[in-house]
This record gives sequence, structure tokens and C-alpha cells, in this order.
Amino acid sequence: LTFVRAYLIAGNWTYTPNSTWVNELHAGLAHYQQKFDSNDIGTLATNYVSQSDGKNYNLNTGVSNPTFSGFPIIRINGFAMQLGGSWPKYIGPDASLQFSDHISYLRGNHAFKFGGELNRLSFTGAATTNARSNIQFGASSSSGAAITDYFVGTLSSAGGSVLSGDPFRNVHNYQTSVFAQDDWRIKPRITLTLGVRYEYFSVLQERFTRFANFVPNVGPVQVGQATLEATIAAIQMNHR
Repeated sequence: LTFVRAYLIAGNWTYTPNSTWVNELHAGLAHYQQKFDSNDIGTLATNYVSQSDGKNYNLNTGVSNPTFSGFPIIRINGFAMQLGGSWPKYIGPDASLQFSDHISYLRGNHAFKFGGELNRLSFTGAATTNARSNIQFGASSSSGAAITDYFVGTLSSAGGSVLSGDPFRNVHNYQTSVFAQDDWRIKPRITLTLGVRYEYFSVLQERFTRFANFVPNVGPVQVGQATLEATIAAIQMNHR
């Protein structure tokens, strides 16, 4: 099952109070969302009633989150097939929100222009190939031994997996810029353009502070916590 939604909203307003001043204001929003689900989403494995034969296949995989419900992945080594779906996968809602304002001013031989821009970029999503659990039978590639392990319920010690933690991330950052320029018409055939621009991209942030940096001799340190800045400052002091 797939779902896709995308839309773009944009607008601008140009204000000219007189012959020397012009103000241009722009705003826009780009939005995108997509998800992939198996058609048994919403059916917990602990009470799994098959849609094909109506039978109940109870499997206590430990997955209780409805977002990751459905039949788990079951593979039998030596057979090029699997039971259960690999999804869900969620992309978005992603959004790009933009504001910009440019002001133009004419004075003599000078055409001044200055303004700024603000962008907020955000991403929400999760890729969860094995979120429903990945159960495998057969330690070797021998299909005969693997099918025997399947019927007697002997799990393979290699290759299986189960979801731990929350795979969803809510990430955003800001991109800002300001500028000023002057188109100076020195002579009818000579124009000198002067300008300066400053841009700043903020550090990526996660809504619930679920990012970490690896600091040598310390290990993973949570981004956004005072301990990270203090640790980095201490390391820098030790290397001076």
C-alpha cells in the first residue's frame, strides 16, 4: 500500500510607494509525504487472522506498536522466498518553508539593493525493513536441513533481528542569508557592482535530541546537551 502527497504554495507581493523605492516580499512552502505499508498493517502478530484463509497464526514477536504491525518476515535458508512484508517505510512530512524580502532604492547614479532570506528545512521519517521482526530457519544453506528446522521450530542463530528503539527521526535546520549591493553607474558604458553577502546554516537538530556525536576517548555523546560542548572544550584545552 502506497500513499503520496505533494503540494507547493507560493506567493509574492511587490510594493512601490514611489519612483525610488521598491519592496519585494516572497513566501513559499513545499511539502512532501510518502509511505509504504503492507496490506496487513494494523493486524498485530499476536492475534494474526489471515486474510486469505481466515485462520489465526499467533506469533508473539514482542512487537506491540500498531505502526509496525503485520506478519513478520520469515525466511527459510536455501529458498528464494519469504513470508511477511518488509515494510513499513515512511518519508515525511518533509517541508521547506521560505521567506525573503528585497528592497531596492535608486539615488543618483546608484541602484542600491539589500534584503534577506530565511529557510526552514525539515524531515520526518523512518525506514523499517525489519521492524516486524526477521525470523530465520536453517543455519546452513542446505534447504533440506533448513526446512527440517522450520517444521521443528529451531531458529537460526544468524541473520535474525528485532527492532529496538524508535526509528523515527524529526530533523530540521535553518538557512539564513542577508546581502547588500550597489550598482554604481560611473559612466554611461561603465557600471561597477559592489556587494556583500552573508549566509548561515544552522546545525541539524532532532526534535527529541536523538542525535549523537562520537568523541574520541569519550564515546557517543548526545547532541544538544551541555555535556557535548563541555567535553569538546575540555579536549581542545588538553591539546593546546
